[in-house]
Amino acid sequence: MSETPFAWGAVVNGAAAGLAPASDWRAWDAAGRLPACGEGNEFGTRYAEDFALLAEHGLRAVRLTIDWARLVPAAGRPDATELEWLGQVLDAADSAGVGVWACLHDLALPGWFLDEGGFADDKARVWWSRWVELVADGFGDRFAGWVPLAEPVSWAFDGYLLGVTPPGRRDPEQLAAAIRGVHLAWRDAWRILRGGAPVATSHRLGPIHAADQTVPAQRQAHLADELLWGSWVSGLRDGILRVPGLAEEDVADLAGSGDVIGIAYEGAIAVTAEGAFRPYPPDVAVAESGWAPWPEGLAVTLRRVADELPGRPVLVSSHGVGTADDEWRGDLLRETVDVLAAARADGIDLRGWFHRSAIDGYEGRLGFSVPYGLFDRDRNAKDSVASLQTAIAASLG
Repeated sequence: MSETPFAWGAVVNGAAAGLAPASDWRAWDAAGRLPACGEGNEFGTRYAEDFALLAEHGLRAVRLTIDWARLVPAAGRPDATELEWLGQVLDAADSAGVGVWACLHDLALPGWFLDEGGFADDKARVWWSRWVELVADGFGDRFAGWVPLAEPVSWAFDGYLLGVTPPGRRDPEQLAAAIRGVHLAWRDAWRILRGGAPVATSHRLGPIHAADQTVPAQRQAHLADELLWGSWVSGLRDGILRVPGLAEEDVADLAGSGDVIGIAYEGAIAVTAEGAFRPYPPDVAVAESGWAPWPEGLAVTLRRVADELPGRPVLVSSHGVGTADDEWRGDLLRETVDVLAAARADGIDLRGWFHRSAIDGYEGRLGFSVPYGLFDRDRNAKDSVASLQTAIAASLG
């Protein structure tokens, strides 16, 4: 088993303090195109209480999304009040003994950034670099780690192919441009952040299977694998950006980028002949979120990452189940800890695990309808927290 200290943590997403007035999601919220968010789960005012609560229960790391639209509501114009608030948040984390991993893009983007073309536009992407520099220059020495982009390919799928989140498009060409753009945004963040606290990827990953043995289903599963796995793996391993629908691109400084390979896991998928995603295996229990939290799939995913990028440290940057059945959550957490222990015993350099989420709150398109937290919105610990603590003590110490 690796002797590297292992970080047990939880996720606080970008909507925990509500949606920023300048964000693309707030515009959709106001138009009724997304569930209403309000003040989120009140992290904006209860952050000190939340950090203390997590530390009390043995979770001394937080993957915290810092909302770009909140801190920079207009292009080139940071909000001094919001920057001061972030400093207070970090003070509270320090006081609680909680290490913060800074996530710089999760759910929402500034509306003004999308208006200029967003990640898909090479000229507009300079604003992303300025955002990374702003946070790094002002607070970089206060973070335990960095997760610049949370699940960027999945973000692109939702916004540019499925059209269910901003900017609400259904355009395969724009999807390809957006995927290319977020991979280059990762490269740009790495250039700025390297050499300090560890910098981790965070791609939503899992085993991918064809839903049946037909040629169309096999073809669609291969395409999904190329998009969700192949595009970023080839970049980090070979310095070649491969995005289906675009010509291969030599991006030499993608090779070897990142200190840690972070994965977000919620379940495995089967791909139909029409390209639709379904839970996998077919007989596995499905959560209210629509995902099937199959623990063996996490084991398969960790092994594939280790095989694709040998010698690279690995981080589970997001993992949880969206369900009101907390007994089931507890069972899954015990199985998960066993999977993590087995992966470390097998030689995988696993550095940490972040539960999605710390506290029940606003979960993107699901709104508040599906609870993911270890604690409810009143900050009461669920029984699954005790299950997690017991499993950690028994398996990893």
